[in-house]
Amino acid sequence: MKLLRESLLQFLGAGAVILGLYGLTRGVTETTTPECIVVTTGDIERLAGLWQKRWQQPLLADELKGLIKQNVQEEVLYRDHCRTPPQRLREAPGWAIGSLAAFWLVEHIAVFT
Repeated sequence: MKLLRESLLQFLGAGAVILGLYGLTRGVTETTTPECIVVTTGDIERLAGLWQKRWQQPLLADELKGLIKQNVQEEVLYRDHCRTPPQRLREAPGWAIGSLAAFWLVEHIAVFT
């Protein structure tokens, strides 16, 4: 009985109950699958804002489609790179690693300019 009065155990018990309820009520949606790439309106607004800041002109519909497509392609490359084991990266040809670095630089240079 003295053990039940310990505040640490009460805290851990309450945390376990909260996490258990969260796990039961969370539910699985399509966007939780790792293979799904979701482009949100926030992503589109960010891409459009970067375009307008860089080029000082409004974004056309075709240009927006191209930006979204490029963003998805970069996400695919990034996820593929993250799934690649480190040993396979060491065996990869230099151009593959260089192209991934180039994609990273293009994205980050566009943010800073």
